[in-house]
Amino acid sequence: MSMSTTTLSRTRHEPLGATLSGGIALFVAALHGFAVVGTAHSDRAADVVFLAIVGFATTVMVSTAWRASAERVTRLFELQLSLGTLTTVMLAVRLEGPFPVDTFPLVYLVLALLVTFQSRIAGVGAILIALMLYWGPIVLGPVPAGELAATHSLFIVLFGMLAVVVQGTEMLERRRQYRLEVAEERENLLLQAREY
Repeated sequence: MSMSTTTLSRTRHEPLGATLSGGIALFVAALHGFAVVGTAHSDRAADVVFLAIVGFATTVMVSTAWRASAERVTRLFELQLSLGTLTTVMLAVRLEGPFPVDTFPLVYLVLALLVTFQSRIAGVGAILIALMLYWGPIVLGPVPAGELAATHSLFIVLFGMLAVVVQGTEMLERRRQYRLEVAEERENLLLQAREY
């Protein structure tokens, strides 16, 4: 295979490292869903180790996406990035720190940022991933729902959909501005052609 054929075939695929890092994120998310890590019943040392592993995998995905061109980032890669990032944040939030502060709003912030920088479909997928990560240990594991379960779920959906709506509105405004610029440029070209 010639160099140009290899280069062309590579640009059609997702960035390198996405599949392995996404697989690692999926594995740790499954462990979290079945309440093996990230719960009050799990070993704190194991939680920290898995947090470091999924954090490193997510860092690899973020750096790969940062270096890649926009065409090479697929929706599958965006969903893997959402899974890794949200799993990292969920594990970090579920680990109780030295301060008696509720850190769950960090999930809302990270989710809103993720949704803002992704395509609309991947953004909705990120909201569903956040809900599955939150409800997984409750439904599949021995974790009780708690008094704030409905509130957390509501805010996950609210912050995520707010980001989707804001992103959609911004994209509509960009399209409208682009159409105006194209129409103005076309009119200028027609005027120049008539003068010529």
